[in-house]
Amino acid sequence: MPSVIERIFKSAKPPVTAATVRVEIGKAETAKRRAEQDLADARHEYEASLLDADPEVTTRARGRISAAEAGVDRANALIAALNAKFRDECEAEAEAERAEAYDAAVAATAKARAALKKYPAAARAITAILQEVAEAEQIVARANRDLPAGRDPLIAAELSVRGLPADRRETIEVTRTIKWYFSDTGRRVAEDQVSKIDRDEKGHFLLSDERVDGSAPFLNGRVRRPVYREVIEKTRFNEARPAYEPDRLCTAVRLPGLMPGEPHYWRPAGTSEVLGALAEREKAAASAPRDPRQPRRVDFVAREVPEDEL
Repeated sequence: MPSVIERIFKSAKPPVTAATVRVEIGKAETAKRRAEQDLADARHEYEASLLDADPEVTTRARGRISAAEAGVDRANALIAALNAKFRDECEAEAEAERAEAYDAAVAATAKARAALKKYPAAARAITAILQEVAEAEQIVARANRDLPAGRDPLIAAELSVRGLPADRRETIEVTRTIKWYFSDTGRRVAEDQVSKIDRDEKGHFLLSDERVDGSAPFLNGRVRRPVYREVIEKTRFNEARPAYEPDRLCTAVRLPGLMPGEPHYWRPAGTSEVLGALAEREKAAASAPRDPRQPRRVDFVAREVPEDEL
């Protein structure tokens, strides 16, 4: 005769997973709570029947207690069995994931072995490129040391392709701030008084003020105080950057032989060796070329503008 567990999962849609078992555990826990409530009700009914005139009422109540206790016991047994199955399914799924990862590793290894067979031909092709670029750079260097009349120095092919020119300082905006001061005291003129400043026939700046001041000249009954201005010019700009000259490929690339003991296809021609990790090479190959220098910094410079520039 099939067990309760077998009946539960026989009607379930395949495959049985830890998630489906978890759902059944939730149902069993709900059924257990109902069974516990039935047991509590049966016990209450039994206690009430003890004083009944008919002893059969007590006997029947006692039987309902036994049935309710059995219901609780069965619910506990079902939950224990489902928890055991849940653990088994979790382990089975984890084992399936491990097997899948292992099979993927076997397949990746096979692909890598096939790719390595292409390495010698690829290394020879890269070596030919490096040699041609290095030889061209030497030829350009010799030509630049003794230029013909009227000719400009040549830029080596690798530098023209991989290098970056210098950036001159670029002005973003220029702003000027004007501040006015009293010539006699050096105190700053309030902003609401600036509109009262004008020039006399000699070009001197004067502020017309109704306040009495014996030291200042009068004009039409108003005090005129001499003032002067200070002009601060603020320039925001992108700072200059030097040219970028990368390490030469011939000094950065190393191409060892594929098999142990085989000579290198290419060794760095100089002391500068840049051996990037595989992940970095893949990242660089997958991304668009970018400027390796630091971002340009926005800065400003301020100066006092002389009167003859105004």
